[in-house]
Amino acid sequence: MLATRDRLLTEVRAGIKETGIETVGYGFLRLHVIYMEGPMDLEAGYFTPEPLKMEHPRIRPGSMAAGRYATMKYRDHARKANQALQDWVRDNGLVLDRRTVSEGDAFACRYEAFWTDPANAV
Repeated sequence: MLATRDRLLTEVRAGIKETGIETVGYGFLRLHVIYMEGPMDLEAGYFTPEPLKMEHPRIRPGSMAAGRYATMKYRDHARKANQALQDWVRDNGLVLDRRTVSEGDAFACRYEAFWTDPANAV
């Protein structure tokens, strides 16, 4: 999955660069459907300071869902971080906008934003 993430982020950044608009930060992965033991439905993208107007066969402008988000920072160990987030949500009596589908857990908007370039993370 990490090689796919890096490839997609590179492709998206190049496509956005063609518009002349700079990206903000090091990108994100939006996880539409999570299945920790197998395939996941995700998208790679970048935040931009203004809406994009572009035509591209694989890249399209989008937006994040409005609402409240649980936020955490972590380094490495995505599975442990995921479990810590799930435990925190449960322990605080919160409910995520999640539904079970045949492919796994679907979310209205769950994403990981990168604080550093994930391709060069240590």
